Amino acid sequence: MNSKDLVHGLPKLNIIKSICEICVKSKQNRMPFVFEAPKRASEALQVVHSDMCGPFEVPSLGGSKYFLLMNSQK
Repeated sequence: MNSKDLVHGLPKLNIIKSICEICVKSKQNRMPFVFEAPKRASEALQVVHSDMCGPFEVPSLGGSKYFLLMNSQK
């Protein structure tokens, strides 16, 4: 907006348009993850994935500030 004179009163900034080595490395593509991973479980609840989230500033209606998500795959 400043370069198109849409804002009045802001100082002009000199922007250096060079790309640093760290920026280039961070944007490099990675090999994709394997989508068909071998199953490690032969029965239900042998492998359980969980994720804990929180604490939240505002508690839930029941007073909880965390939640736990669990997922089991066979």
